Amino acid sequence: MAVSNSNSTSFRAKIRELLAHKDVEDVLKELGSLPIKRSLNGLLACFYDKDPLVRWKAISVFGKLMGKLAEQDMEQARIMMRRLMWSLNDESGGIGWGAPEAMAEAMYNSRSLADEYMRILLSYIREDGNFLEYPPLRTGALWGLARLSEKYPEMLTQIDASKYIAPYLGDETPEARVYAVIALTNMNQNQYCEQIRDLLKDQTSANIFDGNSLKKVSVAEIAQKALKSLGC
Repeated sequence: MAVSNSNSTSFRAKIRELLAHKDVEDVLKELGSLPIKRSLNGLLACFYDKDPLVRWKAISVFGKLMGKLAEQDMEQARIMMRRLMWSLNDESGGIGWGAPEAMAEAMYNSRSLADEYMRILLSYIREDGNFLEYPPLRTGALWGLARLSEKYPEMLTQIDASKYIAPYLGDETPEARVYAVIALTNMNQNQYCEQIRDLLKDQTSANIFDGNSLKKVSVAEIAQKALKSLGC
């Protein structure tokens, strides 16, 4: 389905349709000939979609386009990052659905953005920082840190991220526990082996996005893989 530079409502609807029926790479191809900023604005609306897979794919495509924008026009990329940050501010009047995850995906696709905004993302889970009171948003920030730990473990280590991530091994949200395990494992933080081992009896399910699809895993499953990886 071709996406043209039509009016905003129609454009957002077409992007949503693409996300619902195509994988991330195909969506990127469809949007390839359009102005990046226009595509980013259309994707933002999909962060609020009722279908979780549409939301996640929108975040993934958004991050890849942000990486391209940062290469072409870093100041415009910063403006978009600030827009996401503003949506998480109480004064914005909104909720900021998907904003922490989108910030992380943008950083994953741009080292320059990671250098500038990594500490801000970490601050969203810190009680002495810009702590996000709403648990789903905070879990989104944890997902972002886990995602970034795949690519920039040394950066997270340099800002002492593990100290703030580790307490979430005991979070009430299973996804938060999973993301904490993943981040600490990618950072090779084997001092937390005992806390991770405690999760081997945790059979609670968590829904995880793997890049194109949602899959259900147990906390125990992730903990077991982590202990093996850490050599515990």
